[in-house]
Amino acid sequence: MVTATITQEGWIALPKEILTALHLGAGDQIQFELDSMSSARCIITNKRDIMSLQGIVANPGKSISLEAMDTAIKARAANQL
Repeated sequence: MVTATITQEGWIALPKEILTALHLGAGDQIQFELDSMSSARCIITNKRDIMSLQGIVANPGKSISLEAMDTAIKARAANQL
């Protein structure tokens, strides 16, 4: 468990371990939801720019046609019957 301390001004500095694990940075937002048992849950509400996702999935090297995909799907389905 990681702990953060609240300052007199009510600020919380999130530990680097948490920032890194949740991919948080300046400008990201966190919502706090209270429940009936006086506990709180944090909800990360970062809104990332679509361009930040570029390169997240490796390029397979070659493409495949829709017909080839359909053939592969049909063959796999036939093997599972």
